[in-house]
Amino acid sequence: MTVTEGQGKSEDYLRFELQQALETVRHQTTLLVQLTGFLIALDSALVAYGFAQGKAIMLLIAAIVPAAMMFAVRLIIGHVYPIAMVALRAESALHDRQDGLVGTYLKFRLPEMYDQLKPLVTAGDDEPVRCTTNPVFLRKLWAGTTRRALSAGFLTQIALFVVAVAVFKMRLF
Repeated sequence: MTVTEGQGKSEDYLRFELQQALETVRHQTTLLVQLTGFLIALDSALVAYGFAQGKAIMLLIAAIVPAAMMFAVRLIIGHVYPIAMVALRAESALHDRQDGLVGTYLKFRLPEMYDQLKPLVTAGDDEPVRCTTNPVFLRKLWAGTTRRALSAGFLTQIALFVVAVAVFKMRLF
């Protein structure tokens, strides 16, 4: 489906665009859940193997897994920002500039993103919009409990490595 020059977006096109944006967000969420599950299983296996074999290096490698989770969360959430822009624009055009599902969700769950995107949505359809992930939004999002939980997991596993080497005299390799 394409929109030709000088012709506005039809209602069917906007619905299709909104549907694709919602599917993409669903895909990103599924990807995040699957990746997190895999990394948790990897972390558990590395810790168990390290204790079973008496190798402290496995505990040190396991400590890297929460850092990988931090990177994945930040990367995937960063990709949702432009998708939310497309969804808000389509929804706004379909609902006569009123919020629908996407606008309501962003307003309550991600108000910083909503506050940044809403002026871009009301700017007009004929103006090109450069939608990049705002570092201020990511910093505010990253200041929440996700970062604290993953940082605590990272520090706990580093402490576990130090205790394994210093107290239990586990060999490194």
